[in-house]
Amino acid sequence: MKKVFLITIFLAIASTMIAQDKQGKPSNTTDDEARVEEIIKEMDAQGMKYLPAQPEERNSGLPFLFFLFSGILYFGLCGAAAVVGSSREVGAGWAFLISLFFTPLIGMYIAATSERKTTIEFRKRLTEEMNLQTGLLKKIKI
Repeated sequence: MKKVFLITIFLAIASTMIAQDKQGKPSNTTDDEARVEEIIKEMDAQGMKYLPAQPEERNSGLPFLFFLFSGILYFGLCGAAAVVGSSREVGAGWAFLISLFFTPLIGMYIAATSERKTTIEFRKRLTEEMNLQTGLLKKIKI
């Protein structure tokens, strides 16, 4: 309890000191301006150039946000190509990689134009059935 009391008193004293410094004595601007002009003249005499301080330009962060959202959109479209490719012969992994290295548009095109896995499975079963029927007809010798 004693520590909390001491910390509170310390903070109160520190805040009043800061407030007094802010209100404090007014600076003598004419002396400061004269000193600055004197320094500029000395620099001119020595051949140095005086460049007045420019206000620092703050970066708005818009380029960062643009690239962040562009990247999120790009990876989202690559993911969409992978979803389309998951039920196709090309597969989700290859569709995603093609989209990532080329463009999502090319990845979507390749995924959409490749054959469906169900079509491939149907064709395989149809071929097996045809081979089975051909074998039976050869045994019957028709």
